[in-house]
Amino acid sequence: MSFSTYQRLMAWTRSGRNQSNSDLLSSSTQSADRHQGNRRFALDQLEPRLLLSAVLVNAIPDQNIPASGGSAVIDLNDFFDDTDIPGTVVRYDTVFGEFDVELFDTTTPNTAINFLGYVDRGDYNDTFFHRLALNQDSTPFIVQGGGFEFTAPNSYDAIFQGQSVVNEFGASNLRGTIAMAKLGGDPDSATNQWFFNMGDNSANLDNQNGGFTVFGQVLGNGMNIVDQIAATPVWDASPLNGAFTDLPLRNFNNTSFPDNSNLVVINSITRVNELTYSLVSNSAGNRVVASIDAQGQLSVITIGSSVVETVTVVVEAQDHDGNTTQATITVEVGSAKESLNDDRFADLLWRNFRNGKNTLWQMSGLSKGTSEALKAVSNTTWFIAAVGDFNNDGSNDLLWRNAFDGQNKLWLMNGTTFVSAVDLRTASNQNLAIGGVADSNNDGNIDILWRNSKNGRNIVWTMDGTIETGSFRLDNQAGSEWYVGGVGDLDRDGVTDIIWRNDSGGQNKAWLLNPVDGSIKQSAAILTLANTNWV
Repeated sequence: MSFSTYQRLMAWTRSGRNQSNSDLLSSSTQSADRHQGNRRFALDQLEPRLLLSAVLVNAIPDQNIPASGGSAVIDLNDFFDDTDIPGTVVRYDTVFGEFDVELFDTTTPNTAINFLGYVDRGDYNDTFFHRLALNQDSTPFIVQGGGFEFTAPNSYDAIFQGQSVVNEFGASNLRGTIAMAKLGGDPDSATNQWFFNMGDNSANLDNQNGGFTVFGQVLGNGMNIVDQIAATPVWDASPLNGAFTDLPLRNFNNTSFPDNSNLVVINSITRVNELTYSLVSNSAGNRVVASIDAQGQLSVITIGSSVVETVTVVVEAQDHDGNTTQATITVEVGSAKESLNDDRFADLLWRNFRNGKNTLWQMSGLSKGTSEALKAVSNTTWFIAAVGDFNNDGSNDLLWRNAFDGQNKLWLMNGTTFVSAVDLRTASNQNLAIGGVADSNNDGNIDILWRNSKNGRNIVWTMDGTIETGSFRLDNQAGSEWYVGGVGDLDRDGVTDIIWRNDSGGQNKAWLLNPVDGSIKQSAAILTLANTNWV
């Protein structure tokens, strides 16, 4: 509906008339009735609560990543918590600034779920506070929103209205709380509209219409923003809509028609973490890049380093009251995926195809240390196709493939000691070869890349430890002369990419994989190395 449609009908006057509960409410307007009497309302504070600092609830385990192209992703939310905020936190982004609200998920579960449904669908984005009701002494009573959105500079519409929610009154309507608006005389009529209590409204709102359901509270110093909203001049726009008797307008002088630049706009309401995170220090400098995103995901990536070292990364969590706590994460750089004795140096694994013996050369850089015999496999049709930590126990395991019948088997290892064998699905097609093993979908588990040299198809078996959970097909790479030359995180997005080499012409290219679903987001040519003796 357009504001300008009603231009001739509207007499915009400064509101602030002292209304009381004797004012009749439109049956189509969800509202909270004002307090009666001549009592002057101070800006009461929220009930005192114990302010606890963000705490480290679980120790962050040491990380082991390769010295070149290695990466680790840690969800800090799994290890830190603010025990003072058990509920879901949402962030209001308004024209006056941002503030956060904690929802009372436990005590008002249906109301919180109802509210979050509107939040998650984006129904509250580009809406505005349409009601700023005043007490009889002109102090702020409530500010209300959730009912209307602007659709153009001079137009507005009512937002989607879902099913009503059963009243869950419990907590009092104190300053800084958020409560559901509803129809007069119908306790269970709340749907999409809500309001913030600007003072202690408990004597009134706790005792009428079944009590107004308080389902959350403003966190930290967020009421500073709400107070700015409540200081906005109020205008009577009831000829436009019965809900706009107390419409707050910014920078409005009544000499021209108002538009959305005058409204108290809510840009968005979104879920956020209860804590914010920052990087304090990284002992490796630019050899290891550490960063934290808005969701609390810490990424640690090695950049072209061959240095074997122990790196410490310090992170800090901060709660809404400004309290902080820190944690130190130890990152063992140089835990090469080819290391079997867990010394973070790549080792050399030898197989004798005459007698089936397997021997490990334990390496220290370029120096050969001791030799150790591993369990023999007398059937020489079996060969070691790949090495990787499939069960996430910190030790690399061996992936075997039978060149004759296509059987596949995992040897779970504890260092250089054989623990057990796990049979995987047979892939009897002799054109199939294992191109590499790596985490292709960013779930923390190693997956298996298969290459069909005859038809060029490439398939990934997604794994959960030793269990195959599914598969997906990548684009074809036609031509039997192409083979997987290696895998590694080339663009530092936390997901392993694929390097291709042409055995005939020496061309090289990379497939950069999408962190969300493992699909190919980019194919890029790499410098040709024409001498095909290089692999």
